[in-house]
Amino acid sequence: MTFNLYSEEKELGTWRILAAQTSRKALFLLKKLVVRILFVFGVLFFLMFLASVTLKIPLEQNFWAIFLQSVLYLLFWSALCFWIISLQKNSNFNALTLISIWVVLTILFPALVNNYVINTYQVPEALDAMVEQRDGYHEKWDLEKDATMVGFLKAYPQFSKYDVPEDEFSWIWYYGMQHMGDLTAKETSEEMTEKIMLRNTVSEKIALFVSTMHAQLSFNTLAGTDMLNHLDFLIALTEFHEKLRLGFYPKIFDHTTADAIDWSKYESKFYTTKRDFNWLSLLLPTLCITLIIALVTFYNLRKL
Repeated sequence: MTFNLYSEEKELGTWRILAAQTSRKALFLLKKLVVRILFVFGVLFFLMFLASVTLKIPLEQNFWAIFLQSVLYLLFWSALCFWIISLQKNSNFNALTLISIWVVLTILFPALVNNYVINTYQVPEALDAMVEQRDGYHEKWDLEKDATMVGFLKAYPQFSKYDVPEDEFSWIWYYGMQHMGDLTAKETSEEMTEKIMLRNTVSEKIALFVSTMHAQLSFNTLAGTDMLNHLDFLIALTEFHEKLRLGFYPKIFDHTTADAIDWSKYESKFYTTKRDFNWLSLLLPTLCITLIIALVTFYNLRKL
């Protein structure tokens, strides 16, 4: 829609006629660009309005943040197209260059960054944690029960009143083994979380200079599907399971039957994402890059 704003007029031989009728050639090209990109913005506005009505999305700060980030993203590409036009090349060069830039910014560069992050900050702890947890549990079958119960009762001293017979199976000993397996893998699991956080931090820093990556990460954050929200979900899930265990342990250790439990007290729980964000860090990177491209573009257009 925009790659041949100037080149088409020049190739058809009409540019000299148009240039003779205006002393502000750059402004004339800008007006032609605005007319074309207004159509794209119109599509964006329509889709956002349609989504808010159809999906009943509340018009809260997250909605407006997504809207403004989308507007800035379109302005970034519009400025980039205008910069290519300002180079005053032919239509074939403009089209090929814009396609190449799109492929690099949306596919190749994000893939390179992802490959760099994965190989630089490898996470072998993911497998190690699983193996350590299972080994930490299974090896307790071959140890004396007192060795297992020390760690469990240290974490849950309220259950010290329950006996642990050495010559027969008991549920408190069984869950004690599970707990010790979790403790064995705890340090490795924390190391894995730290590396995942480091991956996310490095990706966000690089994205500050790449508008396509920044837009994608911003949308993930606003939608609550980014890595930090995922880690927060895992923490909340761990706390939820902890509460369930503390609620069921006494009943299990007292050999309470399932029929005696009031199951109506246990309802489905849903995790609510924490969608806090900083407006400045969300919008400023794309805005700055867009302004820099625009300034370079208008400098080039002085040569018209």
